[in-house]
Amino acid sequence: MYAPPIMLQSEREYYAQREVLIQQYLRDSLDLYYKYEFQALKLKRARDVLTNRKY
Repeated sequence: MYAPPIMLQSEREYYAQREVLIQQYLRDSLDLYYKYEFQALKLKRARDVLTNRKY
């Protein structure tokens, strides 16, 4: 999720590009969340099992 520096000519162009970058960031963040959601749940369950184990 990296955006290279860009040269803008006007404030209107800045705000238009800003909206595009925000939408890309939100989309990429959601993609990553869903990509790793199952793995995170498995790790959380494993941690819970280990911390609640009685010896």
